[in-house]
Amino acid sequence: MSQKIVIIIISSFLAATILLLIFIKLFLFKTKEHDIVEEKKQVFSGKIDLKTAYIFDKDRNVKANDVMQSQKNISFDKDDNVKIYFSNKLINPHTIKYFKYLQNLFKINTGLTNHLDEVQKYLFTQWQQNEASELYKIYKSYIQSELNLMEAMKTWGTPSNPESLLEFLAKAQAFRRSSLGEELADALFGAEIKAQEYSIRRGMIINDKDAYGEEKEQKLKALDQDMWGDEAEVVDNYPDQYTQYREKLEIYKKNLDEASSEDDRNTKIKKFREDFFSPEVIKKLEDIDRKLTGEKQVEDKYYLEERKILEDTKLSPAEKQHKKNELQNKFFGDEAEAFRRRENIKNQR
Repeated sequence: MSQKIVIIIISSFLAATILLLIFIKLFLFKTKEHDIVEEKKQVFSGKIDLKTAYIFDKDRNVKANDVMQSQKNISFDKDDNVKIYFSNKLINPHTIKYFKYLQNLFKINTGLTNHLDEVQKYLFTQWQQNEASELYKIYKSYIQSELNLMEAMKTWGTPSNPESLLEFLAKAQAFRRSSLGEELADALFGAEIKAQEYSIRRGMIINDKDAYGEEKEQKLKALDQDMWGDEAEVVDNYPDQYTQYREKLEIYKKNLDEASSEDDRNTKIKKFREDFFSPEVIKKLEDIDRKLTGEKQVEDKYYLEERKILEDTKLSPAEKQHKKNELQNKFFGDEAEAFRRRENIKNQR
């Protein structure tokens, strides 16, 4: 059986937040003006047509396993043998994490030069001389490139939607490819950026309010093929069936909203459930549906009665509140107090 990986789908604004937090880490470096290395190449101009051009498509050398490795939780300060993560090659999906670990380990107060001196000394105590030399050379280029990138980003503005976030990612990686070279830039950042790009693009398709489920399904398959090629089947997986089911409902939201009747809508939902769950689980979900429907009907009736009280001009505010409490006790019994708490929270928003 092929190894399955999980790429979590995140909302566009959450993705933007995560991305910006990554870049904010660079503010740990209080650099002097002369520490910024001037970019000599034109790294990005104009806009990319991100509908047809991917930052990382299937032809870029970033595989599903690279993404899986990059998502592993690694603590370099707790591992006695850091080299186990670099047994095959020094530049792999773990390298960028190791570099960020070094950034946090040796924070800058007096400038980039002192920081680099500390990193260099540390590397030569942890690695063989030839390995330390190679890592330091790459790390130095990486730090200088990221500092220059931070300066460039000051003119880019803040991403406000999925499209602008994709353009932001594309510009950042174009900058890195120019300053570090495509091979090194993609080896360092490829897994991280490709996972973000895929998540954002997938979320854009799923959350398209104007598209029907069938169209979304076709677009999702095309996206998987474009970005992963032969690995498409191992990428589109989730940790549990319920997550898959919830996504299916979101994909077919327009179809469900436009169902000809409530029975038609429920029939469609039941078919989706049959694709993911056993008859026993489906029965439990249907029991929950009935319970929620019953609760909603009770609440609807309560709000009708409450409205009469609120519109009664003969009652004082205190009398209205008293009658509301009595009404709540009548409709919700032992749950009346919990209902009041929910109402208070809702009214404070």
